[in-house]
Amino acid sequence: MQIINRSKEDQEILEEIDKLGVVPSKLEGFEFSCTAVIKPWGYEYLVHESDDKTICSWVLHMKNNGAGTSLHCHRTKKTRIIVLEGEVLVKTIHKEMRLPENNEVIIDQETFHSLVALSENTILVEIESPSNKPDAVRWKDHWGRDRQEYESQCELVELDKLSCPYKTEEDLREHIVNLGNETVFDILD
Repeated sequence: MQIINRSKEDQEILEEIDKLGVVPSKLEGFEFSCTAVIKPWGYEYLVHESDDKTICSWVLHMKNNGAGTSLHCHRTKKTRIIVLEGEVLVKTIHKEMRLPENNEVIIDQETFHSLVALSENTILVEIESPSNKPDAVRWKDHWGRDRQEYESQCELVELDKLSCPYKTEEDLREHIVNLGNETVFDILD
């Protein structure tokens, strides 16, 4: 497992973004349990959230469109990314790494990162702690969403309108819940 810690440059960029101001999220406090969030790179949906909101697990279905997620960070969350299917390129300010199927990375809070699908139908699980989806801040974005929080502009779709097998098929859902429950983030402290 790879571990990516925040750098001095990450902190300086976040401070600069804060000085310039960010577009706030319109989804603060939104209940994501029955909704998928459509993105330019694909879509994501919440599979599990602990009762105390200390951890949540999202599944990302990514298209191989060459752009991927925005270069963003999470102010308060630590993130574990696991590639379930396909391959992804993880980019930070300082490096890039290929993450093939069944490999993972842990990303510290306030660490700018981007995920780019390298294969068709790339599927990732994103385990976050604490559960607070709108704490993302974008720095660079291919779709004009620079300096915007999660999701200041987005399309929400009911889960039954998309293929969401990790939410609807019990054995797949249980696998994601177990991955979340076994996640330990104190290695970053």
